[in-house]
Amino acid sequence: MEISTAQRASLARYLGMIANIDDNVGRMLAFLKENGLYENTIFIFTTDNGNLHGEHGLSEKWYPFEESIRVPLIVCGPGIAHTMAGRPLDRMALNIDVAPTILDMAGIPIPSEMDGMSLYPVLSGRRASAREDFFMEHVGVIDVENPIPDSMGVRTNEWKYIRYVHVDPEIEEMYHIKVDPMETRNLADDL
Repeated sequence: MEISTAQRASLARYLGMIANIDDNVGRMLAFLKENGLYENTIFIFTTDNGNLHGEHGLSEKWYPFEESIRVPLIVCGPGIAHTMAGRPLDRMALNIDVAPTILDMAGIPIPSEMDGMSLYPVLSGRRASAREDFFMEHVGVIDVENPIPDSMGVRTNEWKYIRYVHVDPEIEEMYHIKVDPMETRNLADDL
């Protein structure tokens, strides 16, 4: 796929930002090691949601496709089981799980009214319940030249349902993620 000069410039800025973050995380880790703080520090690294770079013929980050909704989450430090080192979790984790995880790792009770669930039990090598689905939505980007419709959806371990709302007609998409992880075959019209 050919990309425009503007898209190329945007991608160059994006990659430059990633390199800058990588350099600064490296400097922070070096400081902690030099000052004897590394072994007692819990690291949680995450970002905002992903960015489309031409996948599905789209760019930016407001669409409910896998490339856009996935978020990196790296957790390491004391209390993490050695068997978990470098291993991806085979479960859904959401940004609302970060605060309960931090509280749990610090030995602080998680308030019952707090959304999310601690990932610490599984990170420490114990069996733990897992999320089976989550609701997602995008509301409110108004761009006259490139309007992005509001969307909502549900993602399970196996399926994803999306509905674009406030458009006429509303549009539905459904993907069997286990079979079609690149979301190439919309099954909504087959039902």
